[in-house]
Amino acid sequence: MTAGGFRVGTEDLADTAARTGELAARVRAAADGGRPVAPLAFGLTGQVFAGPAGQAAAQIRSGLDDLALGTGRGADGLREARDGYLDTERAAVAAFDGLAR
Repeated sequence: MTAGGFRVGTEDLADTAARTGELAARVRAAADGGRPVAPLAFGLTGQVFAGPAGQAAAQIRSGLDDLALGTGRGADGLREARDGYLDTERAAVAAFDGLAR
């Protein structure tokens, strides 16, 4: 859409939305990958560290989950912006279509 020198590349918005969605999926997969293990996995003497390690892993998973959610919402917003620009452009063309004839 061009108006007074302003241009929106809807293809760029679509591409960025797709890449942002892919990033959200990768972050979500990383969050899913860090699942807790049994305390015995740390060995007999390492069980002392099992609790703090599990708590730290849970905090990391929670942060990654939040990041994935926010990134996914960003991708959705980019898609909505692209759709909004296309809808506006179609409406403008339709409104002025008869004037050019």
